[in-house]
Amino acid sequence: MTVNHTRSQTMPDKNTQNPRSGSVSSKKLHVSRRAVLATGAAGSALGLAGCMGGDDDIELDVAVWAGAYADRFEEVVAEGYEEETGTTVNVTPAGGEILSEIQAAPDDDPPYDVVSADELFYNLGVNDGLYNELREENVPNLDDVYPFLRDKPGQGTDFGVPTDGELLAVAYDDGEASSPDWETLQETDDFIGFEGVFYIYPMMIGALLASERDGIEELYHRDDHDAVDEELARIAENVDIWTGSAAEIFNGIEQGIITKAMWYSGMAFSEAEVNDSISVNIPELTGGYVNNYCTVSGTDHQEEGERFLNYMLEPEVQTEWAETGYNFMASSEANYPDITADAYPTSNEEVEAINFANFDRLGELQGDLTDTFDEIRQDS
Repeated sequence: MTVNHTRSQTMPDKNTQNPRSGSVSSKKLHVSRRAVLATGAAGSALGLAGCMGGDDDIELDVAVWAGAYADRFEEVVAEGYEEETGTTVNVTPAGGEILSEIQAAPDDDPPYDVVSADELFYNLGVNDGLYNELREENVPNLDDVYPFLRDKPGQGTDFGVPTDGELLAVAYDDGEASSPDWETLQETDDFIGFEGVFYIYPMMIGALLASERDGIEELYHRDDHDAVDEELARIAENVDIWTGSAAEIFNGIEQGIITKAMWYSGMAFSEAEVNDSISVNIPELTGGYVNNYCTVSGTDHQEEGERFLNYMLEPEVQTEWAETGYNFMASSEANYPDITADAYPTSNEEVEAINFANFDRLGELQGDLTDTFDEIRQDS
């Protein structure tokens, strides 16, 4: 829904890129001997029982998405954990290079102990044996995570912990007469901005508009792809800015080059909080992504890593994270700031109503969807 906003004193990083942008193959990867390491490591148990006793001799290396996301993660999550446990947390904003850096390292000496993984990176990392199986008994705060996210098709908690995410939203000039939705992006006489790097979210919007099946089911059926393509092509006729950069989107709106844009809710609300000319609407039917954090196969610090995952789900941490990062949170115990309080799901039923990509199901269809998206973008 549209949210009123007030100006604060802290400006966001205007050079923020799509934090997940980066080159990565969407094909299934080979299974390496990391899978064997991960399976063997899963046999031991910690018996954390919620205890936060860290080790001040251990340093955890954590890779996260780039840009403002990394800054807020370090301020809220990493520094808080260091203060509470004495364990040093080194945060690297590796973004789209997370998987390739792990793959390039020796199996028994990974560059990171814990990494962030959205649906795509989770799928690719699991298929390549890059993550340890999660020992859920060592993460008692999982009990507070929405049940749908714990059992989410294509992600879940077999290898990681859901923590946060963003929804697909429309950022727009505050002078607009009404809150724009996906249909508005097709029907407008103005120029708009749109995700131009990663195919899945534009194609999800095309599927929502096609309405041939429930949600984004069209993406999983090749026979329905023409309907998806047609809807996205109608939007593409109005796109002036195809980009992976939040700065390009918000600067484009401020300068009057575009009046509205499809973008990601956390970044959009972050801008709206400090920029009176930007408003945000999350359409009733929308999609999004969820970040899972996983311990990396071959790490010597799986125990400390799982203790860190549990900390990330502490209600106070989830609430502070929501207040500074403006993402939606995985814990049902999280509280939101005013600007997002009415925008994000606060029940399991509301979370289940959001559409998330299942890359297990997409399989080889990913290549077709990528090619089609590239053609639509280039022809517009």
